Amino acid sequence: MKKLALVAVALISATTSNAVNVTSHTFFSVPPHFESWRPERIALFRNGLLNQSPEVKSSAFQAVLFGSETTTDGSLKIARFFLPGGCGTNCLNFKEFNPSNETDEPFATQDNDPAKDVDATHFNIRTVNKNFLSSVCFYPEQKVFGIGLTYKQRLTAKCDGSTAFWFEASAPIERVQNSICLVEDIINDGGGPITDQLGLDGSPVVGSVKEAFAQKNWLYGKIDNRCRLEKWGLADIELKIGYTSITYPDPRAEHCSLNSYFGIIIPTGSYVKNKYVFEPIIGNNGHFGVIAGNSIGFKTYRQGHLHVGFFLDTNTQYLFYNNQFRSFDLIGKPFSRYMETYNGPEEASIAFDNKLTASGTSGINVFSKCMRVHPHFSANINSAVLATYILENSTFVAEFGFNLYVRQSEAVEIINNGDILNNVGLKAATGLGGTNQARTIKDNFPRATVQFDQSYVNVTDCAIDFESAAHPAVISHTAYASLGYRRESDCPCFAAIGGSWEFTSRPINSAIERWTVWGKVGITF
Repeated sequence: MKKLALVAVALISATTSNAVNVTSHTFFSVPPHFESWRPERIALFRNGLLNQSPEVKSSAFQAVLFGSETTTDGSLKIARFFLPGGCGTNCLNFKEFNPSNETDEPFATQDNDPAKDVDATHFNIRTVNKNFLSSVCFYPEQKVFGIGLTYKQRLTAKCDGSTAFWFEASAPIERVQNSICLVEDIINDGGGPITDQLGLDGSPVVGSVKEAFAQKNWLYGKIDNRCRLEKWGLADIELKIGYTSITYPDPRAEHCSLNSYFGIIIPTGSYVKNKYVFEPIIGNNGHFGVIAGNSIGFKTYRQGHLHVGFFLDTNTQYLFYNNQFRSFDLIGKPFSRYMETYNGPEEASIAFDNKLTASGTSGINVFSKCMRVHPHFSANINSAVLATYILENSTFVAEFGFNLYVRQSEAVEIINNGDILNNVGLKAATGLGGTNQARTIKDNFPRATVQFDQSYVNVTDCAIDFESAAHPAVISHTAYASLGYRRESDCPCFAAIGGSWEFTSRPINSAIERWTVWGKVGITF
């Protein structure tokens, strides 16, 4: 137990130092509901349910109906997680490149407009008048609805009839609904999209940012304009073997006890496909894992029928790596996963020979690769106060708790070690086969442009920003409360309701902020 506590402290220290406001990342990982440490699972469902004579209580079962939704502030934080830094809000200004506005300064930003956040031409937007202007706001949201099932079984008993070794199996069936509602205010439509030539990926150009994020030619990184992506499924199954070292003589009070366990996580949920931004995931993203933990309870107050106790639960989890498709940015170029490119010198040569300005390849199609993802460790500490009012045939229970959750940042790596980007070049703003290494999602440097007939400059693999494809370190807090009732009989049963609020400190946006409510019923037999 001391070793597990040291691991938890180390993780908290390491994570706290890295958990800050982050921007321009491509994948947001959400901790699943109904894991061992989640309040909706552990509240009023502890091993004291098994700690009577084997003839009366050797098994326990609960069914928990739960639902959750992101908070308004949590939605804005998730938006900033995906968007480039600097704007400080969930909105971006898209403005089309116009060569007529070119300045004489060698390295001045094209259009010289500090209000511009994104050059719209990267998104295959090219209009007749070359002056498209749009303000776009992003509103991410997650809603989860599910039913969690948990079964506890006594395996062996001690001489006093209390539980020794025990087994637990748990799994939720969930509906996860993620969305990024994109609200666009087109200030200037530029006279509509051009029709005299095809745009990126050999597809027609588009006339709005909303259309751009829904392009069929994009293989990854899209946004569903219906504002709803939904998945149903069986989330990961947890199997645990535990041992009860100490049991309080009165099991109905459920205080003064020590339980330790070890278990595995069997991935039965879904995994990221990267077709859409902030896509719904069931479970732990397809990772197999192991878990270990302790639960310590002790009585602090007793007066008549009222018993008050304190619980301290620790849980450590390790998830093994698997392979996933992830998108990435280039080092020093936030949001560059959406930059227009030439997918090799052959494509640039065709643009040069045919004087094409709009042709090329959408960056999201070349800056997305199969990667090996290592989630590593996560840990949490849950403290709770239980007030139990015991009558002859019934028991009223109230639980109030606070949870601290920390998780290491993911580590990602490309599976093959060959030429990852395969001669991809950053397309110059003027097209015509030119490349421009200095260009960003916002700024164009016309004097730095190199035309294809002079030289084709490709992006090297050393420019890949692997951190942009990995979810960073997480630290979050959860406050919760639950009220329940147990009826004592030959076949005791119980029911409870509860709610929790998951939040982070103000600058941190790497963890989800949401509220959760639940109702549960169960039986011991």
